[in-house]
Amino acid sequence: MFEFFVISAGSILGSLIRWKINNIFFVNILGCFIFGFINNLHVSKKIKLFLCFSFCGSLTTFSGWILDLLNILNKGLYLLFFLRVSLFLVIGYFAMYFGYSLSDNLRKLKNKKM
Repeated sequence: MFEFFVISAGSILGSLIRWKINNIFFVNILGCFIFGFINNLHVSKKIKLFLCFSFCGSLTTFSGWILDLLNILNKGLYLLFFLRVSLFLVIGYFAMYFGYSLSDNLRKLKNKKM
């Protein structure tokens, strides 16, 4: 039952932030970074459930991105369509990688100090 509340709280928070930012590209890249960062940390499964699964899952919006791409295609802007797909995938990957690497470096720094 506790996991239900953890998932619900993270989902509500992620959805509200996505609604306030209202920039599909930015929230998806931000979500990739946060997911990569948190997923590589040695934190409890419940924290990962809250931040990665529910918060980032609600913050990022695959369906919104696809709708944006459909609208671009319907306008006949094929080059912009391929540019947005390519940029999102490349930048999303690097955001995830950067978050992962940052948490990895912080963990190594912490271990050196101990």
